[in-house]
Amino acid sequence: MKSLVAGLIILLCTGCYQHEASEILEEKVVIRDLVFTPSQHGSSIGVDLDLNLTFSDITIQEKYTIVFECLHGSFIVERPDLWKVLREDSTYTVCYKEIYSVDGTNKVLINYDCIGLKEFPNMWEDKYRDFWKEFEENHTKCAIR
Repeated sequence: MKSLVAGLIILLCTGCYQHEASEILEEKVVIRDLVFTPSQHGSSIGVDLDLNLTFSDITIQEKYTIVFECLHGSFIVERPDLWKVLREDSTYTVCYKEIYSVDGTNKVLINYDCIGLKEFPNMWEDKYRDFWKEFEENHTKCAIR
């Protein structure tokens, strides 16, 4: 019972917060690197300290990573569709939104959502819809921080 009361007090003191997104923003970026990491699978058999037989199995999915450089620094996006059409050292216009955490009068930038590149609008519209569907499903409106 004491922990329930303590949890309610913490919730009341910290308050609720919401996520808010900016309008779609644009910025010039240069593709600094296109990194492909192939899928990998590995397994091993061993013996633990109690002489029990152990088995480990791991699978790592392939990744298509793009390293962008912009005025704010560098950032990484994993997008196989864009990775296949971009060229290193080329300049594009990235479309993105700034994601804020809002608590009363406080508004704090917590993330950027890379929607896509202006030069490839057919690739960013679906990603934009999927992002907001996933964001709304996976983020609560009120939580203890």
